[in-house]
Amino acid sequence: MNQYRTIFFLLIFSQLTISCSTTKGLKEPASSSEISLKNVSFLYDDYESLLFKARIKAYKNDYTGLILIKKIFSDTSTHIVFLSEIGLNILDLKYKNDEFELVSVKDFLDKPRIIKTIQNDFRMLVQDLDVIDSYSTRKNESKGSSVLKFKHKSQRYSYFYKPDSGLYKIWRKSGLFKTVATMGGQEKMLIEISHKGIKLDISLEELERVKDHADH
Repeated sequence: MNQYRTIFFLLIFSQLTISCSTTKGLKEPASSSEISLKNVSFLYDDYESLLFKARIKAYKNDYTGLILIKKIFSDTSTHIVFLSEIGLNILDLKYKNDEFELVSVKDFLDKPRIIKTIQNDFRMLVQDLDVIDSYSTRKNESKGSSVLKFKHKSQRYSYFYKPDSGLYKIWRKSGLFKTVATMGGQEKMLIEISHKGIKLDISLEELERVKDHADH
């Protein structure tokens, strides 16, 4: 358990170093013929849950555990659950109506700055893009890709996607600091979350996915 206490305390630094910045207004929404926000979302409607093996690298330390992302269709919420390798529930966050709620947490992790860092990282993956009412899009013809840009909750986001393969990268910027999430893999989904400015990287390797809407 000490290893999880150490890594999550290191997460404090990503919040201590982040500051707010002023930004220019975005363009008006693109027409529905140009882009569908649902196609850019990380969580598709047919995913009920995704279980990942997590590897966290902080400075010279290396830690492993499990992360479960589960959609609850009965109340339209999404849960992000951190588990130890033996299945001990360390943290349960609930995302609903574009806000996070702390469901449960172990005492050593119950620090506002740590929780905020985790929420910011995983907001990139689970946030509901339907609530975004002002955004801009840009196409890169040579790469066959597009980018969706918007500002939300004092942070700037860029979602990179391709029509044939979907979302493959997300940037989140706050002040001078940037967090990048990249998605890849074919049979198994692979996600890398890296923080520019601090030595903290999170690697997620898909172990299992459930598509059946048992409670839907």
